[in-house]
Amino acid sequence: MIEMKFPLDIIWLDEQMTVVNITRNAPPCESAAKCPSYSSRYRVKYAIEMTAGEADKNVFVVGKQLYVV
Repeated sequence: MIEMKFPLDIIWLDEQMTVVNITRNAPPCESAAKCPSYSSRYRVKYAIEMTAGEADKNVFVVGKQLYVV
Protein backbone atom coordinates (compact mmCIF):
# COMPACT_ATOMS: atom_id res chain seq x y z
CA MET A 1 0.00 0.00 0.00
CA ILE A 2 1.51 3.29 -1.09
CA GLU A 3 2.27 5.65 1.81
CA MET A 4 1.15 3.15 4.46
CA LYS A 5 3.41 2.99 7.49
CA PHE A 6 2.35 -0.45 8.76
CA PRO A 7 1.31 -3.84 7.30
CA LEU A 8 -2.35 -4.63 6.58
CA ASP A 9 -4.74 -7.56 6.50
CA ILE A 10 -7.22 -7.41 3.62
CA ILE A 11 -10.59 -9.19 3.89
CA TRP A 12 -12.12 -9.88 0.47
CA LEU A 13 -15.95 -10.14 0.33
CA ASP A 14 -18.38 -11.18 -2.38
CA GLU A 15 -21.74 -9.52 -3.09
CA GLN A 16 -23.38 -11.46 -0.23
CA MET A 17 -20.74 -10.09 2.21
CA THR A 18 -19.16 -13.55 2.55
CA VAL A 19 -15.41 -13.73 3.12
CA VAL A 20 -13.92 -15.38 0.03
CA ASN A 21 -10.23 -14.69 0.63
CA ILE A 22 -7.90 -13.10 3.17
CA THR A 23 -4.55 -11.44 2.48
CA ARG A 24 -2.59 -11.35 5.71
CA ASN A 25 0.28 -9.05 6.63
CA ALA A 26 0.58 -7.14 3.33
CA PRO A 27 3.73 -5.05 3.89
CA PRO A 28 3.92 -1.30 3.28
CA CYS A 29 5.66 -0.27 0.05
CA GLU A 30 9.22 1.01 0.02
CA SER A 31 8.33 3.20 -2.98
CA ALA A 32 5.65 3.50 -5.67
CA ALA A 33 7.92 1.63 -8.10
CA LYS A 34 8.20 -1.33 -5.69
CA CYS A 35 4.55 -1.50 -4.64
CA PRO A 36 2.87 -4.84 -5.45
CA SER A 37 -0.78 -5.11 -6.38
CA TYR A 38 -3.04 -7.29 -4.22
CA SER A 39 -6.18 -9.03 -5.38
CA SER A 40 -8.41 -11.92 -4.43
CA ARG A 41 -8.30 -15.31 -6.11
CA TYR A 42 -12.08 -15.04 -6.40
CA ARG A 43 -14.53 -12.46 -7.69
CA VAL A 44 -15.22 -9.85 -5.01
CA LYS A 45 -17.31 -6.75 -4.52
CA TYR A 46 -15.83 -5.38 -1.29
CA ALA A 47 -12.53 -5.27 0.57
CA ILE A 48 -11.90 -4.35 4.18
CA GLU A 49 -8.39 -3.27 5.22
CA MET A 50 -7.24 -3.48 8.82
CA THR A 51 -4.00 -3.50 10.78
CA ALA A 52 -2.06 -6.75 10.25
CA GLY A 53 -3.06 -9.39 12.78
CA GLU A 54 -6.59 -8.07 13.28
CA ALA A 55 -8.13 -10.60 10.87
CA ASP A 56 -7.01 -13.45 13.12
CA LYS A 57 -7.81 -11.59 16.36
CA ASN A 58 -11.36 -10.98 15.12
CA VAL A 59 -11.76 -14.54 13.77
CA PHE A 60 -12.24 -13.67 10.11
CA VAL A 61 -12.24 -16.93 8.14
CA VAL A 62 -13.16 -17.85 4.59
CA GLY A 63 -16.88 -18.63 4.46
CA LYS A 64 -17.85 -16.28 7.29
CA GLN A 65 -20.71 -13.96 6.35
CA LEU A 66 -20.68 -10.40 7.64
CA TYR A 67 -23.75 -8.39 8.54
CA VAL A 68 -23.73 -4.62 8.36
CA VAL A 69 -25.95 -2.87 10.88
